[in-house]
Amino acid sequence: MQEGRKVGKGIWYALIFSLVSFYLIFQVVVKISFRQSFQKINWFFIVLGFGVLFLMWLAKALRMYSVGKGMGIPIPFGFYLQLYLATCFISHVTPFNAGGTPLQIYLLHKKGIAVGRATALTVVDLGLNTLMFFILIPVAVGVSFHSSHLAHSFQFQAMLPGILIVLVGIAVIWILFYYTKLGPKLMRSPLIMRFKTYLRRKGWIQHFKHEWERFQEGWLSLFHHHPKRLWLAITATILYWFFYLLLAPLIFWAMGRMVSFFELIGLQLLFNFAQVFIPTPGGSGGSELLLVYIFKNILGVSRAGTFVLLWKSYTFFSTLIVGSFYFWKLTKRE
Repeated sequence: MQEGRKVGKGIWYALIFSLVSFYLIFQVVVKISFRQSFQKINWFFIVLGFGVLFLMWLAKALRMYSVGKGMGIPIPFGFYLQLYLATCFISHVTPFNAGGTPLQIYLLHKKGIAVGRATALTVVDLGLNTLMFFILIPVAVGVSFHSSHLAHSFQFQAMLPGILIVLVGIAVIWILFYYTKLGPKLMRSPLIMRFKTYLRRKGWIQHFKHEWERFQEGWLSLFHHHPKRLWLAITATILYWFFYLLLAPLIFWAMGRMVSFFELIGLQLLFNFAQVFIPTPGGSGGSELLLVYIFKNILGVSRAGTFVLLWKSYTFFSTLIVGSFYFWKLTKRE
């Protein structure tokens, strides 16, 4: 009951923050009516966008299905599609979009999968997605250098040093912790030792070891025994990102702006990177204003509100509505 109240509050917070941001965008930034902003829209591209969105959902489900099949997890494809939509929903109603990953592990475990193997599936799934994100960064930077309009409208390459600093910082922390005396010294600290004693007394350390063995078993099963499944998962990851990155160009085309598919990759990646740091449920409120800031120089301020509303309809409101049904379906008590 308490968890249900938290989810309910998250929904209200997400909707309120989002609606307030839209009010500010249309009344303060854009300064045109909602009706005027949707004049001269080519609805063919909007409908086509929902078809692309559905293909994106299928690609994501295919990636999880391929990884799970390679690990010997006997779950049908349809469940993964429902699982993805349910985790999207809970991400939209939790701060920093942080609720989706724990829910995915929980629902897989509820399906009868060991926690270690469910974690392995989730780690590989997220790892493939993150790897593709970083592969696309040099592509976006290369496009921005060759597109004078994009380079003048928003210098994506100026954000690259910041991203590199974050990556270097993570690498330095990793080296200091694992290859110096800092790591062992920290693990022998009184606080950590008391925590270990508590876990051992509760029997959780033995449970964690068992789950870690399951994790390793699933991971090795995928990489050594089912490499074809891994390649299928990689293909599904490429398709997922292609369909996701196609949504913004479709909105531009619907508004009569013939932009290149590659021209918008950098801006969408920048939005994805920055959205993680917005503390509101699902990034609502902050994500709308961030989209206006990023895309206003290409679209013009007067059309920015239309773009943001259509973008959020694809990436937020659709999964909030559809995902809520599957969240209820997969988490309800039998």
